[in-house]
Amino acid sequence: MKTRLNLTMWLPNLKAPETVRAFRAHLIVASAAAMLIQLIALTAIFVAGVPEHFFETGIFHLAAAVLILSMVAVTRYFARSAFLAAIDRNDVTFLGAQRRVVSVSATCPRRKLVILHARFSGFVGDVFSE
Repeated sequence: MKTRLNLTMWLPNLKAPETVRAFRAHLIVASAAAMLIQLIALTAIFVAGVPEHFFETGIFHLAAAVLILSMVAVTRYFARSAFLAAIDRNDVTFLGAQRRVVSVSATCPRRKLVILHARFSGFVGDVFSE
């Protein structure tokens, strides 16, 4: 008997455009983390004299993958914390009947992180400024 993967079980409130928007936000953060790891590796090669073959090992690749996933998780944590704090300060308001569109105040102190959480969560449409 063949079972099918049901994506609505994992992402129950997201539809296709919102899912793409959420995946895109995760990929942007992951690529920024990968770029940071590459800069550190290049610095280690040129400044500290670490041999290049060290960065071609399986252990380094596994460590880099774990580090990228960890950086995405930490970024999600800080973005969610900023989003919840912005809700408490009334810097975020929800619009629409389903509350899937948010408005972020222009005076929000951690506005970039709040918008990043909105992207991670796949909120519908653009995030508006007040």
